[in-house]
Amino acid sequence: MSTKTYVVALPPIFVCERCWDRVRNGSGYLAVNLESASQCVGGSKANWRVVHGDCDSGAKASDHRIYIRRFTSTNDLFLEMTNLSTRMKWFRQTNWEGMVRRVIADTERYAQTKCVKRINKNDNLEQRDARRQKYLEEMQANPDDHRHGTPYGYNNVGCRCNRCRDANNVDQRNRRAAKFITELEKQAQ
Repeated sequence: MSTKTYVVALPPIFVCERCWDRVRNGSGYLAVNLESASQCVGGSKANWRVVHGDCDSGAKASDHRIYIRRFTSTNDLFLEMTNLSTRMKWFRQTNWEGMVRRVIADTERYAQTKCVKRINKNDNLEQRDARRQKYLEEMQANPDDHRHGTPYGYNNVGCRCNRCRDANNVDQRNRRAAKFITELEKQAQ
């Protein structure tokens, strides 16, 4: 079983350069000083900062900021690079590549940690599958089983009766609606 994780499919992990905590819930941004970028000559480049809004003591009016909430996957970093490089002349004077490499390294480190935990957690897959099969047989033998008509019966046990399918569909719709409302609230802020 391979544990290789492809970070392009994951949400990027941003770590604040000031406090070294993970930047979460759109509480930070990427920033570069445009004055520094315009003064770069001879191959030197202005560095991007990854910071919480509260931690950025060196913030200046001439900073260009990109809020982290815009990046839902690591692919978005590359799309933003394409966007900035075609629209902004100063972009070539910045070290975007170095910042992206750091974010990908942090994301990969986080993903490898999660994958190792998941693999260790599921060491005994045969026992889990046998237990699931036993529960499924119990549910199929008893139409009045309390697990029928629940998302648990559909997702965890694997029952595909009409009641379990309907419960799963309702649960999925509710989750999508809650996610949509959360995104609307974030956009309103």
